[in-house]
Amino acid sequence: GMDFSEVGRRWHAEELKTATVMHMSSATPTFERNPDILTTDAVFVDLDLQTCSSDDLEFTRPFRVDVVSTDAAQSMPTSTPHPNSLHSCALWFATELADGIWLDTSPHGADTHWGQVVLQLPEPIVDARTIEGTISFAREKPSNDNESARGYDIALTYRIVYV
Repeated sequence: GMDFSEVGRRWHAEELKTATVMHMSSATPTFERNPDILTTDAVFVDLDLQTCSSDDLEFTRPFRVDVVSTDAAQSMPTSTPHPNSLHSCALWFATELADGIWLDTSPHGADTHWGQVVLQLPEPIVDARTIEGTISFAREKPSNDNESARGYDIALTYRIVYV
């Protein structure tokens, strides 16, 4: 056989450098938790888009999430070493378009054309109770490779609480 472990290591190293936009299918009704999400949600910024300034779009904020037990984790095959292991962090937004009318891009809501931003973790987090840390958003500087004025550099630092 062939050993592709070096390819896997290189792929993972590249994934850590770039956020991925993907759709985490919400096959569950909106009143149930998506089984792929293994923590509580955390709101780290709340902006009024009619009054916020461009400076408000760059920030560093604390966050704290608790790991929750899920049916998905419990139903994984017994050969799965750590069914409650966390491999990435998903980011999304919700905005109220008019009184009571929301665009919710979370994996808990109905599918939209918007995806979630997924940040790969350097190592899986196993058997944690709580994860706390900071998240920073800074506007990406346009370059020859990337002319997007909408890009962001996202930095995530965290600490794992086991008890």
